[in-house]
Amino acid sequence: MLTFAPTMLFNILTILPMLVCGLITMWLLMIQWRYRRRERSWLIAWGVAATMLYACHAEYFSRPDVANPYADTIYAVCNLAVYPLYLLYIITLVRGRCPRRGIIALLLGPAVIGGVVQGILYGMMDSAGAREFNLIFLCNDSMEPLHGVSRLLALWHVACRIIFAIEVVGVVFAGQYLIRHYDEDIAMNYADTEGRLLTSVRTILWILLGISVMSVVANIIGRHWFSDSTWLLMIPSLAFSLLLSLIGWEGIMYGLAPTSSETLATSESLALNADEAQLADGTVPTPVVAEHIRQTLREKKLFLRHDLRLSDLTEVMHTNRTYLWQALKESDTTFSDLINTLRIEYAAELIRKQPETSISNIYVLSGYSSRNSFYRNFHDIMHCTPREYAARYYLTITSPQPSPETSPQPSPRERE
Repeated sequence: MLTFAPTMLFNILTILPMLVCGLITMWLLMIQWRYRRRERSWLIAWGVAATMLYACHAEYFSRPDVANPYADTIYAVCNLAVYPLYLLYIITLVRGRCPRRGIIALLLGPAVIGGVVQGILYGMMDSAGAREFNLIFLCNDSMEPLHGVSRLLALWHVACRIIFAIEVVGVVFAGQYLIRHYDEDIAMNYADTEGRLLTSVRTILWILLGISVMSVVANIIGRHWFSDSTWLLMIPSLAFSLLLSLIGWEGIMYGLAPTSSETLATSESLALNADEAQLADGTVPTPVVAEHIRQTLREKKLFLRHDLRLSDLTEVMHTNRTYLWQALKESDTTFSDLINTLRIEYAAELIRKQPETSISNIYVLSGYSSRNSFYRNFHDIMHCTPREYAARYYLTITSPQPSPETSPQPSPRERE
């Protein structure tokens, strides 16, 4: 029993990432069957590739001394495909349409080439050569005794590891760049950004980078080091299982968010296109325009509208989006920040003038549809909670002010 328990734990750790990823992929498939979304197709493809990748991991750790060219080739393809597939998911998510074929070919080309070359090299080897390669390189990460096709295959494995490391860095920073610009476009076009921003995806990408560094190190030192220690294997197994759960959960929850389907407009439609950026009179918006925007919002109380958009303001002001966009841009603010500032100022005024009104009613009267969003923005702008603000205000107006007669008079020395 004492010898069985560590073996059972080792087997569980080897299949845990595969099981987690497989369950997430099945869940995504069921959601996709009912609610079809283009970006989710790439996430499902990522899930399939990741499941096959960790299935090959499990195959290796269950029988490290047995050569399996097919599993090793599938592993090479999936290892070079998972990160590009996740980037394709992000591209489709922020643009609202599938990437061009050239981009798809560029991102998935290394995985296809890696698998084809590795399969050809394995095909040029006999079974004895495959066993020798498995024992010398895959199990001990050594190339010295290898020669001929076996040595070429070992060098190709090293090249795939280098390509994988480059992919990790490229995908993380490209994904961060796309999401940052997407969130900026959302903040410039929508007053209420709750449920529209991709903050969780940005967080996952940074976690992905950290865990991927560990993966790159594992690729460098070789998988054989983990097959000898259950506790050493536990670190990547639990880390990757957690990351896979986060990615899958984010994809599931974002796809079910009530505003997500509407928000997934293309970045090009949110941002200014080249034709729209050319003003008819050639003028550039000035701070006067920005002040006119604030004045219009205050006078007509447009900021109290739920889900207000920049396009709504253009209709009221009888102008084009370019004028408003550039004015806000030059003022170093976004449409969302401006509306939130006006709403919080209005909420603070209600707290002062209507002390009998509850905070629950004030956030609705101020134009917010989310209590959490109201509290977060109130704290960011006023540097306190609504209740703290009310307490401070009423303490200020109720505290007695010293009269001139009772106030301490300066001494002759102080007068000098």
